[in-house]
Amino acid sequence: MRPGWLTACVPQIARETPDLDTYITRRTQARDLITHLASAIAPEHHLTVSVNTRDDDSRPELYLTATGSSIESGDEGVVGRGNRANGLISMLRPWSAEGVSGKNPVYHVGKLYNLAAAEAARRLHEETGLDCAVALVSQSGRDLTDPWQAIVQSSGPNPIGNARVRQVIADVMGDLGTLREQLLDGKLATA
Repeated sequence: MRPGWLTACVPQIARETPDLDTYITRRTQARDLITHLASAIAPEHHLTVSVNTRDDDSRPELYLTATGSSIESGDEGVVGRGNRANGLISMLRPWSAEGVSGKNPVYHVGKLYNLAAAEAARRLHEETGLDCAVALVSQSGRDLTDPWQAIVQSSGPNPIGNARVRQVIADVMGDLGTLREQLLDGKLATA
């Protein structure tokens, strides 16, 4: 069996969730249901399913909403899909459906990861001369500077070493403050 990972963010409606035990029971049920469905759909994979990874039961800090939608928190920048920072929709290269304009430049992962991935690809290209594409993948609750996965494609006869790729991505992620400053100063294009 091949390993796989799946993260689901499943809000519960606050007025329908009377206490922490109810919330935890439902979260466990959601994880079990997703695990069952995923194993039926992809039996060749052994999936690790995580639900509401930002939850902290001890505080309690839970994924409760009034309506069941994240739109109530004002976190949604409605800019449409397909508005890539580089203006391209490249179907055979890694890309995100996340539009970056209008999103919070401090913490919106779709905005920052798109721009950080483009910067990592630029740096790898400058060092190697190879065409590079980078995709960064987050997981809810994980530190923004620590991508859950990085996918790098390059073309050319000599592949880029894993150690060098890891270092470039670490450097870019360690320098998100500069990327944010460039955004806020209007020095970095988002469309």
